[in-house]
Amino acid sequence: MQDAYAHEGASTNEHLGLNTSMVGMFWNDLYGNTSKADLISQSAVTVVGLFSGNTEGLSNGMRMDFSGMSKKQLGTVTGLFNKAGYDLNAGKNKGFYTLKKREEEQ
Repeated sequence: MQDAYAHEGASTNEHLGLNTSMVGMFWNDLYGNTSKADLISQSAVTVVGLFSGNTEGLSNGMRMDFSGMSKKQLGTVTGLFNKAGYDLNAGKNKGFYTLKKREEEQ
């Protein structure tokens, strides 16, 4: 998933073939910024954990990348976070969110 994200949907030939686009992608693999690819993978792992009831890794202010999710999928994920005591706050960029832990009810 990280590779697809980092190479923005490039074909296998564009990424691994002997051509000019491969040189730029190889350079990106070695020295490029991987934070966006890491974030989408971390977000996916977190959601899989939520489906299993695992909330250990959640923390206030945690960033999530849900770009590419349908409204229905995002609704399901939002419900899981709500059940775990967190709200999703939309970021400036579409598809990006931050977790906010809800105050404990008295």
